[in-house]
Amino acid sequence: LWFAVANYVVRPWPWVLVGLVGLVLVPRGMEAPGGSIAARILADREAAYPLLMAEILPAGLLGLALAGMVSAFMSTVDTHLNWGTSYLVNDLYARFMRPRAGRREVIFVSRAAVLLMTLGSLAVAARIGSIEWAWKFNVSLGAGLGLPVLLRWLWWRANAWTEVAGMAAAGLTTAALHWAGASPSFPVLLTAQASVGGAAMLVASLLTRPVERGVLRRFYREALPPGAWGPVRERGEAGTPALPLAAEWALLSAAVFAGMFLVGALLVGTPGEAAGWTALLAASWAGAVLLRRWMSPAAALS
Repeated sequence: LWFAVANYVVRPWPWVLVGLVGLVLVPRGMEAPGGSIAARILADREAAYPLLMAEILPAGLLGLALAGMVSAFMSTVDTHLNWGTSYLVNDLYARFMRPRAGRREVIFVSRAAVLLMTLGSLAVAARIGSIEWAWKFNVSLGAGLGLPVLLRWLWWRANAWTEVAGMAAAGLTTAALHWAGASPSFPVLLTAQASVGGAAMLVASLLTRPVERGVLRRFYREALPPGAWGPVRERGEAGTPALPLAAEWALLSAAVFAGMFLVGALLVGTPGEAAGWTALLAASWAGAVLLRRWMSPAAALS
């Protein structure tokens, strides 16, 4: 819940405000002399952020903002390189290919994996024509993970291969649709990936072994998930009711979105608009709290 609040209520508004400043300073349809900052922004709206930084910020703040952007970029790059390498080495190479590999060999393979992933990233980056394309491509790569992440809470047969198959199928679908020719529209792309990934994860779940019964039993006892847990559930035992849980999710989602638009109303809206979003936020949050209290005795008895 805190991630949802931080990601959707707090984080987007600095970006939105900068975009609004760009539209005010360089409105669409204006005349701008060639070579000026305004002309460059009109030609490429994605360049507005750094160009406005150079135009508006004084020397000290400009250096601080530049250092922050470079730091954020480097932290993301090295995090994903090391993260991906840990998967390749710890979960694949050292586990299946060379389980008796020594420390020196593992370190050497890790460095080689970082190098290969860097080269692969450069190859992908060379094909990126815009930030919008990169964002859509990144989102579409994760489209195959949505259903497996939900399924692990709803079905006892879901396992690690469920997620692997979903991600791999959606990733291959993404690559095929992007590199085979003209890319389809974004909704069509997500629909294709989710469909292919969903079919792949169901097949993988049914063809592979389920998680050990003891692990499933401990998970069920601690999480009390709704859904198809018949072989894991003991007689007389019930998980969290699905309908109240869905209602709680809907109320908290409404609270998050109300908070997001409330911040916008406070920044660029009207007092009446802000009051309306405040009322919706308070009502949604109060409903979720009351529903949680109502569900807690049943969950404790289970």
